[in-house]
Amino acid sequence: VVVLRGDHNSLNSGLGILKTLLPKELPSWLWWNGRLDDAPELLFQLASAQRRLILDTALGEPLKCLELLTSRIASGQAVNDLNWLRLRNWRETLAMVFDPPDRRNSLSHVVRLDIDIEGNHHAQGLLLASWIAERLNWNLTISSQKEDASISAQFQRPDGGIVQLSLIPLPVG
Repeated sequence: VVVLRGDHNSLNSGLGILKTLLPKELPSWLWWNGRLDDAPELLFQLASAQRRLILDTALGEPLKCLELLTSRIASGQAVNDLNWLRLRNWRETLAMVFDPPDRRNSLSHVVRLDIDIEGNHHAQGLLLASWIAERLNWNLTISSQKEDASISAQFQRPDGGIVQLSLIPLPVG
């Protein structure tokens, strides 16, 4: 285990030693235990394609977090998102609710999906909505963010029906 601590300049100057400590033929992981929008150039230097990246999209500006997650996955890098793992119970519960055959038919009649999120960090709500849409073969047609920080989107179901999504931030505290 190699733990790097220090300010941005100290970490940048110490990167050279990592090459000798972490040969490319050994499996390695990078756990970015901080905000994803802090020192992005350092993150890119450390998160080489052969390393599994462990990050948390709940830390940092939501759009930048999701863009980083998307780009890393699209590049083929193995990524574990702690924010996504926190949704496991929600995903399992939703799957369990609609698992009985007599309930599955109701999924093709969904017209509205409202997700309440804690505070103004939309990443977790967007991850959950994306998972639902992917599982039900919905296609995103339009999305927008309103002045009250809520996000609206519209999906089209395979049968042509429209599903309205609302991500609504709830005050924390």
